[in-house]
Amino acid sequence: MIDDHTPFLEKGVPAVDIIDFDYAYWHTAADTPDKVSPESLHAVGDTLWHWVVGK
Repeated sequence: MIDDHTPFLEKGVPAVDIIDFDYAYWHTAADTPDKVSPESLHAVGDTLWHWVVGK
């Protein structure tokens, strides 16, 4: 999938793209920090932590 992580990958910077396709604000002007779910952010952080540490 081409998304906002693609330029990082093209420059050799490791990047991950986790998308919630049910998130109504994705890539809209309403996609602001106040919409971030602490629970979702924690789940993503835990997933990345275990992926990086587990290597």
